[in-house]
Amino acid sequence: MPSERDSGIVIEEAGSSRTDIVRDLFREYERSVDAPVCFEDFERELEGLPGEYSLPVGGLFLALDNTGPVGCVGLRSRGNATAEVKRLFVRKSCRRSGIGARLMTAVITYAGHAGITELILETLPSMRAAIRLYQQLGFVLEPAYHHPTAPGAQLLIKRL
Repeated sequence: MPSERDSGIVIEEAGSSRTDIVRDLFREYERSVDAPVCFEDFERELEGLPGEYSLPVGGLFLALDNTGPVGCVGLRSRGNATAEVKRLFVRKSCRRSGIGARLMTAVITYAGHAGITELILETLPSMRAAIRLYQQLGFVLEPAYHHPTAPGAQLLIKRL
């Protein structure tokens, strides 16, 4: 996927050479979320990067500015033309600048090109800004029984 430039921010695939950057951002995300249930098997996930986020369906995306990485998001296959969006994170100093929307748009576009017909994600009710973003991008709240979900998490789905 080519880089996308606007306002000094570049959104690009992380590639295997930058898994350490993604790992650092994922750890920062973990510290910012007070919900241990969101991080089951997290150490295994970090150690195995890119792991489930590997091609041909999965991917890791970075948001970069002139100072370095400012955000990330991952995509992993769930089979049957379904993929899961994971770990959308933008550093606190860069929030409310559209970076999260740009990362999500990159993932949605990538998923469409990869033949994905359904994107799913889980989020916590306390993440109101993220939920608004997801809904603006066409994700809808679905009952949790549709896909396995963590206790207290809300499931959102977007059909492509």
